[in-house]
Amino acid sequence: MKVACLIIAAGEAKRFGFPKQILPWKNSTILGTVIEEALNADFSNVFVVLGAHFEKIYRELRTLLEKTHVVKNNYWQEGMFSSIKCGLKEIEKFEVDYILMQLGDMPFINSEIFNKFIQVAGEKDFIVAVENNRPAHPYMFSKKFIHYILSANFNNGMRDFVMEKFEDSLKIPINRNIGRQDIDTWEIYKKLKKCKNYIDK
Repeated sequence: MKVACLIIAAGEAKRFGFPKQILPWKNSTILGTVIEEALNADFSNVFVVLGAHFEKIYRELRTLLEKTHVVKNNYWQEGMFSSIKCGLKEIEKFEVDYILMQLGDMPFINSEIFNKFIQVAGEKDFIVAVENNRPAHPYMFSKKFIHYILSANFNNGMRDFVMEKFEDSLKIPINRNIGRQDIDTWEIYKKLKKCKNYIDK
């Protein structure tokens, strides 16, 4: 099974007043860490969707981004769903069986977690991380859903798709809310930099 990773990192990060994608994290940046973990996993391809602050982010992470397929969303202002669609349109050109969705501001999700998803590709059409039996990140779906997603007009973006498929999904437990911890404020950023929790064994 060929599994592609689609990293969404096109947002403006308006509450930061700065592209949070390049805030320091470990020995890299937030987005740099996400990309490194994806590259260290067994994905066939890694795609990164950029939009706001494109030039600044690309300049900062050029070495890593050159190892991926970079997709530029010129309509990033329309929201995350537009970036997902932009990435899926590019992935359609490649031979893949599954797509794993990863957010560019969730650096706790490491290559070990990614490989747990890759190892069960083919068992279900939709595979999702869960915490207390609630959907979290990441999630992975069969390529057969790409056309459906591209033609959809979900009211709540991909959340509608996730909830639609959740009941009949293969669920992978994620430890201590890691699958819900995206970095949206300075307070969360400072707090999460101190944490080291990853995955249930």
